[in-house]
Amino acid sequence: MTAQRNIEQMQKIAKDYDEAFTEAKHLVIKLHERHYGHVIGWRPAEDLTGLVVQINQMTHGLVKAPRRAA
Repeated sequence: MTAQRNIEQMQKIAKDYDEAFTEAKHLVIKLHERHYGHVIGWRPAEDLTGLVVQINQMTHGLVKAPRRAA
Protein backbone atom coordinates (compact mmCIF):
# COMPACT_ATOMS: atom_id res chain seq x y z
CA MET A 1 0.00 0.00 0.00
CA THR A 2 1.21 3.44 -0.79
CA ALA A 3 1.40 6.25 1.69
CA GLN A 4 -1.27 8.15 -0.28
CA ARG A 5 -3.63 5.14 -0.07
CA ASN A 6 -3.07 4.93 3.69
CA ILE A 7 -3.83 8.63 4.08
CA GLU A 8 -7.04 8.28 2.05
CA GLN A 9 -8.15 5.32 4.18
CA MET A 10 -7.46 7.21 7.39
CA GLN A 11 -9.41 10.22 6.12
CA LYS A 12 -12.38 7.96 5.29
CA ILE A 13 -12.24 6.36 8.72
CA ALA A 14 -12.14 9.81 10.37
CA LYS A 15 -15.11 10.97 8.29
CA ASP A 16 -17.09 7.82 9.12
CA TYR A 17 -16.30 8.27 12.82
CA ASP A 18 -17.47 11.88 12.74
CA GLU A 19 -20.74 10.88 11.05
CA ALA A 20 -21.32 8.03 13.50
CA PHE A 21 -20.58 10.35 16.45
CA THR A 22 -23.00 12.99 15.17
CA GLU A 23 -25.81 10.48 14.59
CA ALA A 24 -25.26 8.74 17.94
CA LYS A 25 -25.27 12.06 19.79
CA HIS A 26 -28.48 13.11 18.05
CA LEU A 27 -30.14 9.80 18.94
CA VAL A 28 -29.08 9.84 22.59
CA ILE A 29 -30.30 13.43 23.01
CA LYS A 30 -33.68 12.55 21.48
CA LEU A 31 -34.00 9.44 23.66
CA HIS A 32 -33.28 11.53 26.73
CA GLU A 33 -35.75 14.25 25.76
CA ARG A 34 -38.52 11.77 24.98
CA HIS A 35 -38.11 9.18 27.74
CA TYR A 36 -35.74 10.48 30.40
CA GLY A 37 -36.37 14.23 30.54
CA HIS A 38 -36.99 13.94 34.27
CA VAL A 39 -33.30 13.06 34.81
CA ILE A 40 -31.71 16.37 35.78
CA GLY A 41 -28.07 17.07 35.00
CA TRP A 42 -27.75 14.37 32.34
CA ARG A 43 -25.32 15.04 29.52
CA PRO A 44 -24.38 13.07 26.43
CA ALA A 45 -21.05 11.28 26.55
CA GLU A 46 -18.09 12.95 24.93
CA ASP A 47 -16.94 10.01 22.78
CA LEU A 48 -18.59 7.50 20.46
CA THR A 49 -18.13 4.54 22.78
CA GLY A 50 -19.77 6.43 25.64
CA LEU A 51 -22.68 7.45 23.42
CA VAL A 52 -23.22 3.84 22.34
CA VAL A 53 -23.21 2.75 25.99
CA GLN A 54 -25.78 5.45 26.84
CA ILE A 55 -27.99 4.40 23.92
CA ASN A 56 -27.72 0.78 25.02
CA GLN A 57 -28.65 1.58 28.60
CA MET A 58 -31.53 3.85 27.62
CA THR A 59 -33.06 1.43 25.14
CA HIS A 60 -32.59 -1.49 27.52
CA GLY A 61 -34.58 0.44 30.09
CA LEU A 62 -37.34 1.05 27.55
CA VAL A 63 -37.54 -2.62 26.62
CA LYS A 64 -37.71 -3.69 30.27
CA ALA A 65 -40.22 -1.00 31.32
CA PRO A 66 -43.87 -2.01 31.43
CA ARG A 67 -45.90 -0.73 28.51
CA ARG A 68 -48.28 2.14 29.11
CA ALA A 69 -51.80 2.12 27.76
CA ALA A 70 -52.17 4.51 24.84
